[in-house]
Amino acid sequence: MVNLSFSDYEGTISGLETFSDGEAAFLLLKTSDGLEGWGEFGGKDVDITLELFHRRVAPVVHGKKINDPGALIEAVIRFELNYKMMGVQLSKAIAGLDSAVWD
Repeated sequence: MVNLSFSDYEGTISGLETFSDGEAAFLLLKTSDGLEGWGEFGGKDVDITLELFHRRVAPVVHGKKINDPGALIEAVIRFELNYKMMGVQLSKAIAGLDSAVWD
């Protein structure tokens, strides 16, 4: 087992793949060095959450280092297309990313 401080980790997000059964959805996050993490999107209107994830979250974080989850979320919030867009669906999309990073 490798004991690494999260802040020392240099891997970047290389893949973001979603899976859904219509009621819940899952995110598989892959890093440049082969690590994987899972996140979950749940609740009402998961199809809308996934659409927002692929349009407004994934393009912002793909290729970025995951060693600072707060900075990833801040980048999504500050993304120009998300201006005045913070709502339940975008928050759920961000939560799916956040849980995958910490996994």
